[in-house]
Amino acid sequence: MDGDHGVNAAVEAGFREARQHCETVLILPSDVPLAGPEDLARLLSPRGRETTVRIVADKAGRGTNALSIPAAADFAFRFGPDSASAHAESAGMAGLRAEYHNIANLSLDIDTSEDLEALRNRAGSWLRGFNIRICTA
Repeated sequence: MDGDHGVNAAVEAGFREARQHCETVLILPSDVPLAGPEDLARLLSPRGRETTVRIVADKAGRGTNALSIPAAADFAFRFGPDSASAHAESAGMAGLRAEYHNIANLSLDIDTSEDLEALRNRAGSWLRGFNIRICTA
């Protein structure tokens, strides 16, 4: 990692470890609270998984909220601005096909107060009683 301690380095380290034990690696950031088993099963479907990187973008269509990658891939992680298209580029550079999936539960990540409100509106009554705010310094 040579001094790179950012998110891409952390994901790369996890990917290197996981690839020793799996055929496919799923990258799912912790701020995607509505992810469910059915959503993840779509990304891990056996059809074409050896040759395809599956990407779920955020609600704006720019960030990456989930990635399914063949474990054998020589893949460059590129989380950051416009990462969904950057990950599609990385797939091509690795000789893989990029496939975008529109999965509503995975498109919602929590970055802003508006995202929390959207979560409250979609998650049902169990979350509506909480008074959660994002504070910045």
